[in-house]
Amino acid sequence: MRSKNWLPIVGLGLLLAGCAGNRPAPVVPEPATPVIRVDGDSLPNVSFFKVVVDVPSQRSLGYHHDGMEYTREQEYRWDPHFEDETDLLNERSREILAEAGYQLGTGGARLVGTIGPLAYNSYTRKTGTFDQADCTVRWDLYGPGADKPVFVASTRGGGRVADHKPGAIAQAYETALRNLLSRPDFVAAVAAVSP
Repeated sequence: MRSKNWLPIVGLGLLLAGCAGNRPAPVVPEPATPVIRVDGDSLPNVSFFKVVVDVPSQRSLGYHHDGMEYTREQEYRWDPHFEDETDLLNERSREILAEAGYQLGTGGARLVGTIGPLAYNSYTRKTGTFDQADCTVRWDLYGPGADKPVFVASTRGGGRVADHKPGAIAQAYETALRNLLSRPDFVAAVAAVSP
């Protein structure tokens, strides 16, 4: 009879131990808002100047999570060598601007994107593996030869890539850019820039 009294206590202890390592399931990133297509002939040229990464060296970005309970396995820290790869983001930025109808060139508006903060996590489960990133990008739009921006905005973006392939951070950045191009106030700011 005495041995039956400890069964509920053991059951409660196992339940609490099982919950201790649980992490909430990752939220699927929202897709980019549809961009506003513009008539580039009626707007000043836009030059995408550069992407700047404003993340301190060795800053924690997130973790690798394993199993059905998303147990944290290892920490990801920012490696400043990634900044050498921003040429790819610069090129992709120009492509996205052109797809939206902007005429690329010099003598008009200059756009600078600054990434930070940035989060990066990876997940391994029986149902599949994926990497996920989330970033905020500050956008500064300058007129020709100007030192101060004529328009400043921040947008967020998320990216998810299956099978631990590279690209989640780039996808998050591209989503943030598309979210900028969906804003009427950005289109109006470009239109107001005098060449």
